[in-house]
Amino acid sequence: MTITGNPQNMLVGLRSGITFGNFLLLMFPISIIGMFFIVYFIRFYYKNIDWKEKFQNRHISTVKASFTRSISIFTLVIILFFTGHLINFNIPMVALIGATLILLFGEVKPSLIIKEVDWVLLVFFASLFIIVHTVEEQGLLSFIIDNYKFKPDYQSIFTIHSLSLFLSQILSNVPYCLLMFPLLKSNNNPILWLSLASSSTLAGNATIIGAMANLIVIESADRYGVKINFKDFFLPGMIITALSYIVSLSVFYFYLLYNIL
Repeated sequence: MTITGNPQNMLVGLRSGITFGNFLLLMFPISIIGMFFIVYFIRFYYKNIDWKEKFQNRHISTVKASFTRSISIFTLVIILFFTGHLINFNIPMVALIGATLILLFGEVKPSLIIKEVDWVLLVFFASLFIIVHTVEEQGLLSFIIDNYKFKPDYQSIFTIHSLSLFLSQILSNVPYCLLMFPLLKSNNNPILWLSLASSSTLAGNATIIGAMANLIVIESADRYGVKINFKDFFLPGMIITALSYIVSLSVFYFYLLYNIL
């Protein structure tokens, strides 16, 4: 729903120049309607599960207490996300300001926070930037860029959604987005950038390898004794992706029809 919602949204937001508020406003209907589709489908698909089962709140209470002490900084960060562009503060700068303030004034030792940072994941994303920039510099995409131009029409939006669904299962959605940037820069239109953000995020739900988030969740679940294999994920994942794709394409069709973007 937001630029800070996932890595590919962050990348799209920074490259496109779309403000935090506009991004949220335009992606809001896709996120909300898609969420309801997903919630009700999952409840139906796993109808034998007792969804009312209680779980232990000890860890959540600890997180809530820390959050309460940091609420003022959290509020400042949210405000700056919406207004930072007015004072030339981009999203990464705002995030660093918030993190710095938490380290300085929070009631948690900085060493404990830094220890929880997933450095392997950060190195992975940094490596992706290096690879994609190398591809751009070597001109490996020049033929495609010179011969195919995306336009702000429904055909291009559908093409981006189709490419997202296919290539995200091969490259994962973040690397796929990085590879698409040179193609979209030739026609720097907001609806194309938002289409890439929406379709790549939703395509990540199709298979385990579609998104890094899936791998993180499955790895975390495994530590709690919950095993999720490719087959378990695939069928509900594909149905969820199909339903949410219908929502995404419908919303973008509406935007084009009424010239909202």
